[in-house]
Amino acid sequence: MRASTFIFLISLYLLLPVIPLSLFLQAVDENTTLFIRISRIAGIYAFVWYSLQFIVTARIRLLEWCIAQDRRLILHMLTAIGVLLIVVIHTSFGNEKYTSEFQAGLGGTADFIFLWATLFSGLFFSNYLIRFLPVLIPYRDKIVSFVKLTHERCLLLHYAMPAGMILLMAHVMLVPGKGLILFKTCMAIISGSTLTVYLFHKFIVPRRMQQHPWKVDQVVQESDAIFSLHFKPPPGRKINHQAGQFCYIRPVGSGMPSQSHPFTISSKPDDEGICITIKAVGDFTTDIKKIELGSPVSIDGAYGQFSYKRVPSDNTLVFIAGGIGITPMLSMLLDLCIKEPKRKVLLIWGARYEKDLIRLNDIQLIQKQMEHFDFQPVLSREPHWHGHQGRIDKKMITEILDRNRVNTNFSNQNDCDFFICGPVGMIDDMLQILKEMNIPGRAVHTERFAF
Repeated sequence: MRASTFIFLISLYLLLPVIPLSLFLQAVDENTTLFIRISRIAGIYAFVWYSLQFIVTARIRLLEWCIAQDRRLILHMLTAIGVLLIVVIHTSFGNEKYTSEFQAGLGGTADFIFLWATLFSGLFFSNYLIRFLPVLIPYRDKIVSFVKLTHERCLLLHYAMPAGMILLMAHVMLVPGKGLILFKTCMAIISGSTLTVYLFHKFIVPRRMQQHPWKVDQVVQESDAIFSLHFKPPPGRKINHQAGQFCYIRPVGSGMPSQSHPFTISSKPDDEGICITIKAVGDFTTDIKKIELGSPVSIDGAYGQFSYKRVPSDNTLVFIAGGIGITPMLSMLLDLCIKEPKRKVLLIWGARYEKDLIRLNDIQLIQKQMEHFDFQPVLSREPHWHGHQGRIDKKMITEILDRNRVNTNFSNQNDCDFFICGPVGMIDDMLQILKEMNIPGRAVHTERFAF
């Protein structure tokens, strides 16, 4: 994330609540105790941050220029934790002296909805945070297994969040005190506008897309657990995407859960249709393999900032992929060999077995068309492999960069850009290695499939 983007987001989250807060403090009774003031300040910040959650999760493409989808998911998780902590402050500083039982009940119900949605979603999507406390991982896994928590059930919990927002708005409207009309109007505008944007993008936009569905054109088995789905667009429609971006796939009336899931586009942007390459690791990814040819699907996209198009055109590109993390690199390589065949590109691809190196025919064809393309597969469990073995490490990366005469001094400007995609642990390891190599953060780009 760029420093300017980070500063903008921090400023937005800190300053936006100041508007209703100033209106409240101007009208608040002078006899109001300090504890009640602290409670109200915390409540206003929790309310506004809760409202912003609807914007963060609404898939507004305009926000892509500010912060990519995967970064927004991290922001969403961290904000949820922050809201919970602020709610504790709000409810701990004298609420019973200031509200009616009915008003307190509205707020308590909304807090209850938010609490359980956050806790269960946190259990399911907690890889990003729980790695700092690995001792909790066995307990997390046992709880998830016991309650049979799935991605779809987490989404159902999230669908209760708009109801919680409405209850919170009613809670605010019942705040006693004279001269609070402007304050309440401001809070209503904030909640109403963010909720409207969320509902529009979550319900209206998908319904429009279902009226013009794509069709499953081909299913290709790439390996034992990996397959590719090819989709044919409806007449007159096409996804304008950059190589490396992803889209959301939602089956329409095929007997599968009608939930949208993100997948990287593994085909090049010039193709008429699109292709996504999937590894069967969960319920949805296993079931979608059974989808019949000609079945309609809704496709929403494209999203993401993980593309070589967003870096200087004269920089060397270093792709580091782990397993199925090769998919965005495939799209970028297919695009590069046509549009920039003289570009210097390095691909380091870690996998377990040789059979996991999917689409090798495409990569070999790219090697023939791009004279400055170096492909280095690394296998960790193939006993008779004659190439790089083990895990991708600092020594291996350094040797490959030196052999290809890639400058990583970054004295004046970026000489190369690193693109990393794969399992969470692999990405974290690569980030640490590049940090030890003094690679600046601006030259490192990641795409995460899980958190």
